[in-house]
Amino acid sequence: MAINTVTVILTTITDKNLKVLLNKTPDGSWALPESPVEENEDMDTAALKLMEKHAHHLNYFRQLYTLGKADRSCNERIITTAYLSLTPEENLLKETDSSSCWFTLNKTVKQSVDEHRTSSVQLRNSEHDILIEYEVTDKSEGNYIKKDSVLLNDSNSALAGDNIKIVNMAMDELQLHVISSGLIFNLLPREFTLKQVQNVYEIISQKKKDTANFRRDILKMVTPTGKTVISYNRKAELYRFNPLLQYLKGDL
Repeated sequence: MAINTVTVILTTITDKNLKVLLNKTPDGSWALPESPVEENEDMDTAALKLMEKHAHHLNYFRQLYTLGKADRSCNERIITTAYLSLTPEENLLKETDSSSCWFTLNKTVKQSVDEHRTSSVQLRNSEHDILIEYEVTDKSEGNYIKKDSVLLNDSNSALAGDNIKIVNMAMDELQLHVISSGLIFNLLPREFTLKQVQNVYEIISQKKKDTANFRRDILKMVTPTGKTVISYNRKAELYRFNPLLQYLKGDL
């Protein structure tokens, strides 16, 4: 009989880095938070209950993928549904310890051709001197993308089981849709400057953007609050995200 669990990719921005929460396993590897789904419990309810141990409010929360390979656990059949969640730093509940840590998360493309891409997915915790780095390859095969990963020799730890697959999917979702679907605003305070939006985008994408072009696009998605703050010794307007704005303006 299969056991159903939920796995959470809880991300935030702290210290100018994208961070993800990982828990230490008994064998010394690191894993995303995972919890069984109780009998008569909805999947979403189980995932929210797990995430609420770490944040008092989640700005973004949705199912990302279900992993159900027969051999994903050596002891018993476990099917897990992964949930991607984003929240600003101020929503986090408590400090973590050596068994539950925030890792800086980066995905950088190293080589790309028409039907093949090689990337580095790196997770680092400087406080405990932990480095986990994978080489991830994406290869076009027919109408789908085949993904493979290899732990690099410079790593001094590893992700448990198939967690690299979940982490890689989460990074692809963020890097591909962080602007177009408004995901970026779930990592920002309710009111923000345009500079803050650009900073978060560049952290996630690992790419620098031309400020004028970036702001032209972002202004299609936000509304001014009429308030200002001092940022970088200059007065800056504050904005709010309006998810309906693109529909109202007919920019789809």
